[in-house]
Amino acid sequence: MAVLFFLFVMSRAMVFQQIPNQIADVLLQISEDKLVLLLLINLLLVLIGMIVDDISGSILAAVIFLPIIKALGVDPIHFAAIVGVNLGLGNISPPCAPMLFMAGGVAKLPLDKYIKPTMKLILCGHLPMVLIVTFIPQLSLYLPNLLLS
Repeated sequence: MAVLFFLFVMSRAMVFQQIPNQIADVLLQISEDKLVLLLLINLLLVLIGMIVDDISGSILAAVIFLPIIKALGVDPIHFAAIVGVNLGLGNISPPCAPMLFMAGGVAKLPLDKYIKPTMKLILCGHLPMVLIVTFIPQLSLYLPNLLLS
């Protein structure tokens, strides 16, 4: 609860200081192409996922990237799916990989026993899914559209 409290305080401070808008301006100066910006956002989300847990990362991503997402015309539900798969990928990606190392510790396995299968999973399973979710919005919006219509 304390972590969430301080995340909300930090996100308020970031909004008051116009930091999300400044980040949006920097990214829009790099490129105005929607595909390039989505790839950059994916990369930044994976980096955030390597450092913090999913809940904290989701809050940070919403605060930081929402102005960019609005400018790109990406549906907020689609953005939530993008955030979820990217933070999940970051949580199991070395070098930080908080969830990967926690699972290895619980299973009492040495790193060399589970790192190779994890890299195969990341490259053959998780990374393609990140790209599919990011660039085919109809897949992540199918069920919400079905329920909301």
